[in-house]
Amino acid sequence: MSITKNPFLKGSPYKLDAWSLSEQGGEQGVDQASLPRSLSLFSVGNGLIGVRGGYEDALDEGDLGRALVYVNGIYETVPIHYHEKAHGFAESSDTRPPAPNATPIHLHADGERLHAGSTQLVSSSRRLDFKTGVLESHLCWKTARGAIITARYERLACLQRPGILASRVTISVKGAPADLSIHSFIEAAEAEAPARNQEKPHEGAHDPRLGPAFKQSPFIRRSAIIEGLAQGMLYQLTRSGQYLAVVADHEASSGLEAITPNPEKGPDQNVEQAYKASLSDGESISLTKFICYEASPPTPQPAALQDHARKALDHLAAAKALGFAGLLLEQADDLADFWAHADIAIDGAPEDGFALRFNMFQLLQAVGRGGDTSLCAKGQTGEGYEGHYFWDAEIFGLPMLASARPQLARDMLLYRCRTLEQSRQHAREMGHARGALIAWRTISGRECSAYFPAGSAQYHINSDVAYALKRYVDMTGDEDFLIEHGARLLFETALIWNDIGFFNPLKNNAFCINCVTGPDEYTALVNNNFYTNAMARRHLDHAYEIARWMEAKAPDAFTALAHSIGLTHDDIALWRKAADQMYLPYSKDLGIHAQDDSFLDKKPWDIAGTPADKFPLLLHYHPLSLYRHQICKQADTVLAMALLGDQFDPADMARDLDYYEGVTVHDSTLSACIFGMLSSQLGRAEKALDYFHHAVYVDLGDLHKNTGHGLHMASSGGSWMCIIEGFAGMRIKGNDALSFTPCLPEKWTALRFNLGFQNRLIAIEITPQTTHYRLLKGAPMRIYHGDQMMMLDETQEISAPTRHTVAENSGQNRGTKSA
Repeated sequence: MSITKNPFLKGSPYKLDAWSLSEQGGEQGVDQASLPRSLSLFSVGNGLIGVRGGYEDALDEGDLGRALVYVNGIYETVPIHYHEKAHGFAESSDTRPPAPNATPIHLHADGERLHAGSTQLVSSSRRLDFKTGVLESHLCWKTARGAIITARYERLACLQRPGILASRVTISVKGAPADLSIHSFIEAAEAEAPARNQEKPHEGAHDPRLGPAFKQSPFIRRSAIIEGLAQGMLYQLTRSGQYLAVVADHEASSGLEAITPNPEKGPDQNVEQAYKASLSDGESISLTKFICYEASPPTPQPAALQDHARKALDHLAAAKALGFAGLLLEQADDLADFWAHADIAIDGAPEDGFALRFNMFQLLQAVGRGGDTSLCAKGQTGEGYEGHYFWDAEIFGLPMLASARPQLARDMLLYRCRTLEQSRQHAREMGHARGALIAWRTISGRECSAYFPAGSAQYHINSDVAYALKRYVDMTGDEDFLIEHGARLLFETALIWNDIGFFNPLKNNAFCINCVTGPDEYTALVNNNFYTNAMARRHLDHAYEIARWMEAKAPDAFTALAHSIGLTHDDIALWRKAADQMYLPYSKDLGIHAQDDSFLDKKPWDIAGTPADKFPLLLHYHPLSLYRHQICKQADTVLAMALLGDQFDPADMARDLDYYEGVTVHDSTLSACIFGMLSSQLGRAEKALDYFHHAVYVDLGDLHKNTGHGLHMASSGGSWMCIIEGFAGMRIKGNDALSFTPCLPEKWTALRFNLGFQNRLIAIEITPQTTHYRLLKGAPMRIYHGDQMMMLDETQEISAPTRHTVAENSGQNRGTKSA
């Protein structure tokens, strides 16, 4: 089934169906107005490499349709310059530049250059397949001699082989004969200075969501790599010192003749391999290009350079030996397994399910593998946010992976463990004698935010990562990871709260945390941010419980760990006391939780009176103008309710949601999914559906007008959370059970999905009348449907009535104006 009348795709050249996204061009080629969005949407990746959805035949570095390549974890160190600087300010930023581009394959016919923008173009189309991961492009030209030439490009980023890309071009001729030449390149890094995809500044304001432009590529060529027909280059980044090997090899069909040797190129030249063929009517040829990007660890050893090049060549040879067909089969098998554990289908509005599949597929392509990298805010789909990792990687990206791809969730947490030393250093810079403070934005683990009020002040990131650790262990039962790695991360981040919090005699000795910033970046440097305090309470409770559990379960490991970080029994006792006495701001007059101690005292921002062209507010108003008003960029208190709802009274949660809907403008893509999640948890299914649509279509519909900078990975993960933790109402109960409180919007006639939990696979179908549960594999388990406990095993399906939705607040929702 294809969706052609989806209102979120209205006016776009895209067609979304069950398992693919496609784009149809014509004689004018690709749609230039939607080109930046297309480049992001049609990206392929495998956690290490991401290739934007440009054509292999783009003209040169000035062509906006080029397929820029980004490598996860590869960054240049860019100094931060301050006119006024204080102690502890970030010294530099990690900025990810585009990598040397090995994707170009250029086609000439009878001496004419054929490309997606040429006047000879007759038609063009492309399709991204979610079952194979292949981006397939079709281009057709008519030459001056009357030959009809069709090129079919297939691009694959191998999920099981993170360094490997493969491209295959098949060219056929009809009508008049044609003399063809094909030129395959690895572009020299010096030609890689990117044309930044930043639109015109808003009234002179710099868009902080984009990083600095490089005047020239920071990649320096160190040596050529040549072995047989394989060739490439070894690069080093100027300041970070990281190395990147880029090598390519080819497999030509019969009828193609190589016409260039493999000489070592100068530093200002491309590595090139060329072929020629003469084709008559009905004949065709094909060329397959195998590419390997081998990235060094964050702190490379110069002595290992030759080993680095050797690895690249070996991985390339293994991919070529398998062939394009073999790589495609391997990929299809891997994705079949992923969808068996992750697929979600929606009856009554199948297009919503199709959009969700797109988001899940892109999230899978983006997340790092192996523990040296994590999930960038834009994945490897664009330049937005400089390739940095933020707190939303764990809060929004990890939950789906913990269910469908537990190893990748583990790798995300392992990255935080491996960068603990940098977090310790950051804590010392911020004045903390013990513990670890995770950087708000980073690649290397060092803090990269130059604006501390909305950056380093977001101490909640420590508890966000601790929350994700608990989520992973609860979903997988992986206690070994907790003992070997996670406990150290949990304890060292918890020690920060011992330092910055205190028992305030003016608030009945409640534990208070002052001068922090919560997720809402339109409110900064406040006392007792509700989200921060609530998440810190959860963090401290969990740290206390794991310390006691580990003392009994693995006493030797606990003793060694406690000694190495200076953890005392007094520290552990303080965790419990602080959690029990945590201050959570509450207004008795309004019956709501206050976002912080001062938020409700501020003048409300006139959202209705703000011109539409002044959103997002951060690009048009000074931060102080925002800070002194009652205005939220995104979910903050509502986020705490959505994540920790089992700790709060539903009536309070409902009043909180009503209030904060009226003061939130959703200028962040992290917001709509959370408002939707809480709305559905409270039984407000229709309002939840509206929020879900703004989350799941944020990139397909370019709802925030910046998809061209890269896809919004947190919103992709958040749209999954809307379904599983929202409409299905899933929560983890105890150590070995799940609970569900499902409700559906009126338009949906059924919601079906699979869920992984502690080596089990559960199939769930929710209809307006009944919810059905089946255990597809694994040991019997308890599940709760509302308050009803049921035993689930593989012998039978169990069912229970689906709850009805509640009457919804009919008041105007001012907060969706710019969502």
